[in-house]
Amino acid sequence: MAKGRIAKHRLYDAGSGGFFVRNGEWTDDESAASTFQDVASVIQLCLRFGLKDAQVQVRTNSGRRIRIPVCA
Repeated sequence: MAKGRIAKHRLYDAGSGGFFVRNGEWTDDESAASTFQDVASVIQLCLRFGLKDAQVQVRTNSGRRIRIPVCA
């Protein structure tokens, strides 16, 4: 994979500081969080659970983390 290419997507709750695990469960441990293939999957999850203040956290191969609001 080329340097800087997107490697993982996680769902982050800005209000609680937690990461989505599964079935509405959340964790403070980023490494235990579910990962998603694309942003569309994260948005569908937000809609299904009626989430507010959620963000997609994108992590690149270089380790950079970027958070983008997706559910408001």
